[in-house]
Amino acid sequence: MTPADSAGALRAMVTGMGFASYHAFQAHALATELEARARQLARPMDPLQRRFLEMSKAIDEVQREILEMKEAFKAIRTVPLNMRLIASRLENAGGPISAISVNYSQMLEEMSTWVTTFAEGESCVFARIRDAILNGQFLGFATAVEAEMLAVFRDEKTRLAGIYPASVKIDDEIAEVARHRAQFLRQTADSLREVEQEAKRFARSVLDMKRYVTGLSSTRMMCKIESATLAESGTALSGIVEQLDSCQDEIESRLARVVELNSIVQNNTAMLRSLL
Repeated sequence: MTPADSAGALRAMVTGMGFASYHAFQAHALATELEARARQLARPMDPLQRRFLEMSKAIDEVQREILEMKEAFKAIRTVPLNMRLIASRLENAGGPISAISVNYSQMLEEMSTWVTTFAEGESCVFARIRDAILNGQFLGFATAVEAEMLAVFRDEKTRLAGIYPASVKIDDEIAEVARHRAQFLRQTADSLREVEQEAKRFARSVLDMKRYVTGLSSTRMMCKIESATLAESGTALSGIVEQLDSCQDEIESRLARVVELNSIVQNNTAMLRSLL
């Protein structure tokens, strides 16, 4: 097996485990290892590590909420068709329902486009903030490992002089690790700035979806009005109204949770800036 084949097999395995990329996997693996180590040693997590974990968990939950939101959209895709069927049976009296179905169909299309732009592809809004968080998380946890390496080197230099062969210059090793850690700390700060920018983009995108949901609410209200108007003729839209009520409540609830999770990311980013 060539190195390229080996890398491809590794990436395929990581993707099969549910990770978006190898970078996502390494960030998760390192964080999981150090979190378990701290728990076994009864040590508190470093504030920097803890806040990156909170952001990582928040963005994972965002992904779950968006996936559930997509399922909610799928559940109401047949609503415009059902409206048109009712309108056709009512003939001239079905004009308002037919117009509502056209508006509703357009809104569904716009909402589907939003989901695609927000959550699908390697450069979508969600992927950008997720990757920025995971990159910062990996760097932050790596600097913790390097801090322990420096502590061990310095302790051994003091207590165990001569333990290393003459070819190993302990001072050079300490200096090299210190330089590398300083570089990672700078890159962590850069990642935080990127997270901040992407969190703002994230918030603007969610605001767009809120406007779509407001439009959905108007459509639902028009359906209720028509349902009341047509109830006496035996043709009610009550079933569609109930479906819209349930679906919109779910979308609004999930969207509110996404906003809350983005606030967690923004708050932790602000706190992390003070630690670097």
